[in-house]
Amino acid sequence: MRRLYWAEIALLMATVFISSGQNNSTEIMCSNLEDCYNQGMELLSQDNCSKAYDALQKAITYNQTNSDAWVGKGRAAACMSKFSEAIKCCEAAMALDKENAQAYVVKAEVLLAQNRTDEARAMIEDAVEKNISNPVLWIACGKVFSRMEMWEDAQKCFNRATDIDINNAEGWYLEAKALQRLGRFEDAILVYNQSVNINTTNTDAWLGRSQTLEALKLYAEAEKSYSKVLDLDPTNEDALFQKGLMLLLLKRNDEALETLTNLTELAPNNAAAWMREGFALAKLGKCNESLAAYDKAIALDGNNTDALIGRGDAQLCLGRVNQAQETYEDVLRMDRRNGPAKERMAQVLYLNCCVA
Repeated sequence: MRRLYWAEIALLMATVFISSGQNNSTEIMCSNLEDCYNQGMELLSQDNCSKAYDALQKAITYNQTNSDAWVGKGRAAACMSKFSEAIKCCEAAMALDKENAQAYVVKAEVLLAQNRTDEARAMIEDAVEKNISNPVLWIACGKVFSRMEMWEDAQKCFNRATDIDINNAEGWYLEAKALQRLGRFEDAILVYNQSVNINTTNTDAWLGRSQTLEALKLYAEAEKSYSKVLDLDPTNEDALFQKGLMLLLLKRNDEALETLTNLTELAPNNAAAWMREGFALAKLGKCNESLAAYDKAIALDGNNTDALIGRGDAQLCLGRVNQAQETYEDVLRMDRRNGPAKERMAQVLYLNCCVA
């Protein structure tokens, strides 16, 4: 990349200013670069994109050579889907400070949002080559490869980030995700452990760790890990759903029912949750309640053959053999090769035929 001279930098920044047009910055109450920048970034963290944009635009009026303010404005522009302007803001920041890693990160994110993955990759690889010791750039590189589903390359980038900065919790977390996608579950657990030891409140990392333990069939450890997710976020539906399954597999049916009841109260339109609650109730011999739960699941998803089989089982548990037969027949009309339905049909036919 050839060197940009100050006249060209000034022209680039002026172009971005002109393209921004008239904005409503009068609502932003700040009187210097730092205050405006901090206010803009706070608004951005609240997803108040328009006001964040105004605040960061105002920050730049106080100092047009502050590269961080240009990056912040680029983030706000991207948040508003003003992708062309966002890229120009990042390029202005790069022109002012070629080592501003966030400028490259934001530009890569914008290019990825536009599905311009090859450009994002080329830009980030060039940035890494020029500043190979910056973990932020290596993480950005890994994110680009992740978007391209090149998981081995992504994992290597994230690994380089943590080699440079061993306390980079995000790098450890993203590397663990890449290892998980590669099916390297034992390695992924070790890396997830590094991440959650550094940042104990990252629910995404705890959830990924839990899923990996589940994939390894370490159900007791997975249940504890899902519980940690729920300590941090009691309304996490994925964690409630999977914790319920772990408890069922561990034959802790009362606890499973409590967990799944919490989920159906939180997400009453989740058919799979009602189905799993029906199963837990059946395990506890609560046939009427099980039937009611399966009926709710079927009302939400009438094509769910597992829920229909569960309904038939609950009907059979209540001694309603003819109703159970009709339910299993419904399943076989939907899927004539359904093995569990065939087995149950054999059972009800035997009951109708041979039991007095």
